[in-house]
Amino acid sequence: MNFSMIRSLQRKLKRSMRLLIHVSARGDAIERIRHRAFITSHLGSALLAVAALPVYLIVVSAKDFVGLLIFLGLITPAYIATFLSRTGKLAVAHLLSAINLTALVTFTAAYTGGITSFVMAWMIVVPVESAFSGSKKVIAASLVLSCASVVFLVYADFLNVLPVNRVLDHDNTLLIGLSFISAVAYISGMVVNTQVLHEKATALIHQGESKFRLLAENATDMITYHNHLGQVLFSSGAAHRFTPLGERGIIRDGFINLVHPEDRGIYLETFSRAATKNTLAQAEFRMKSNQSRSEKIEADEGTVQYSWVEMRCKPLTDEAISAGHDDEIEPVRVVAVTRDISELKAQQVEITQARDIAEEASATKTRFLANISHELRTPLNAIIGFSDLLKDKRLNKNVTSNQRDYIKLIHQSGNHLLLVVNDLLDMSMIEAGKLRFSCESFDVSALITSVVRIMQVTADQRGIRISQNLDEEVCNVTADRRAVHQILFNLISNAVKFSHEGSEVRVFLKATSTQITLSVMDNGIGISPEVIPKLCQPFVQAESSNSRSYEGAGLGLSLVAGFVELHGGKINIASELAKGTCVTITIPRHHQDQNSKTDAEPESAIDAGGSSIRKSA
Repeated sequence: MNFSMIRSLQRKLKRSMRLLIHVSARGDAIERIRHRAFITSHLGSALLAVAALPVYLIVVSAKDFVGLLIFLGLITPAYIATFLSRTGKLAVAHLLSAINLTALVTFTAAYTGGITSFVMAWMIVVPVESAFSGSKKVIAASLVLSCASVVFLVYADFLNVLPVNRVLDHDNTLLIGLSFISAVAYISGMVVNTQVLHEKATALIHQGESKFRLLAENATDMITYHNHLGQVLFSSGAAHRFTPLGERGIIRDGFINLVHPEDRGIYLETFSRAATKNTLAQAEFRMKSNQSRSEKIEADEGTVQYSWVEMRCKPLTDEAISAGHDDEIEPVRVVAVTRDISELKAQQVEITQARDIAEEASATKTRFLANISHELRTPLNAIIGFSDLLKDKRLNKNVTSNQRDYIKLIHQSGNHLLLVVNDLLDMSMIEAGKLRFSCESFDVSALITSVVRIMQVTADQRGIRISQNLDEEVCNVTADRRAVHQILFNLISNAVKFSHEGSEVRVFLKATSTQITLSVMDNGIGISPEVIPKLCQPFVQAESSNSRSYEGAGLGLSLVAGFVELHGGKINIASELAKGTCVTITIPRHHQDQNSKTDAEPESAIDAGGSSIRKSA
């Protein structure tokens, strides 16, 4: 029962002591030990002083003012311990303790024999205790305080200004012995705390090393530790999965022997950059491997398997590490992480091959469209031309009304098919980078008006009104007239096509000294948000089902985007379903003629991600 009570009391004391430690030191085991040792020793000494004070008052005298001051100095460590518990400032607390102890010993020695006083043994405790603070400044200050106290007592004794010795000569020997014993006991307690601190620090170091080694051994990447010469000092267990030599086989100079002869320069350059320039460096190279997916290369010793790896080198910038002798100092060491990227390399090769195949297929498609367009234009021109002749009443007086309707249908179908063929030819030339502009100066407002007049005929059939809001300051622009005409025709025809009967299509034009902005707005069916980014691609339409309500090949907006891009402009499409669409293009006001340019691919300037309809121009 008594044993359980003792254990319970110990647990309560530990819990109370843990609460006295400041929160800033609770997370660090080393700091926690230092704080606990300081608080325990100072509270213990203060409690002993409080316990001895009544005995002193009874035995000596309650009116002894000097003795009361000495006991007050013995109780002061409790306040210093409270300061540490509240603030967590260990260095400041040690400095306050050194000042208090030095003042207490100096004051007591002045009344008990000066430099020969029995309490002078405690002057050694001042710098010894401060060493536990871990602060060089506090240790230096403690040494200065203790030396200054000794000098003061010697000088005061020489001048004979010290008070009368309050201790009898025959009691001095016993007091000196007791003082030395108590000082040694106090220092022994600090030594024990130092040993506990050392053991805890050593355990934490070993624990940290075990954790890092456990991580290194179980990592899938190979971790190596190099000196400044590139020699391997440590290798993780993943080396067995990378090389046939294993972990021990790459120690010292074994690593570089695994690198492909043609890639050793890359490896050495990367390592040198990390070691000399103190920066993170990485490289990809081939290394001998026992993996199944590897590159087999014929060598003098037979077939050698190599795998592609990626190595990242990070220099250690801590203090110089001794290599075992005082005269051998290595300023830099490097940690390298090596990863097998054979699968990634194989995927990159497959992606490159697939991209080349896709580009070749696209080029083949473009050539096919260009050739077939050229082949179709000749018979279509003949069909349209002869149908024009058949429509002429002066040449064909005996044609019946039904035959005349058939001829009209042939003529209309031929013209429609010719427009599609021309669009295909223009698109194929744009994709091939062979479309060249012939820039000229013309009045863009007049061009808009002429296109609107042409489209108004079609719009009148459905009761759709086309209005214009043109900037009066707009005058001539320098661009390809045919391309701008095609842009206007496609945008306005699309707006009319997808508008409801009786609605309105609005055309806006604004200009600055450097660019013009053209907007075509309708209140038609609108476009789904997920379709908008794809509309500028060839053959993409807002309606993708087989039962589409509107005819067309899906080339209009892609041609507009291509023409705008070649002019160095931008296109923006803003639309909402059942509310309408607004297409805005911006092109430079004065465009350079491209006939003198190379076939360089123009920068992309298409923005089809508008999220709302512009309500006003």
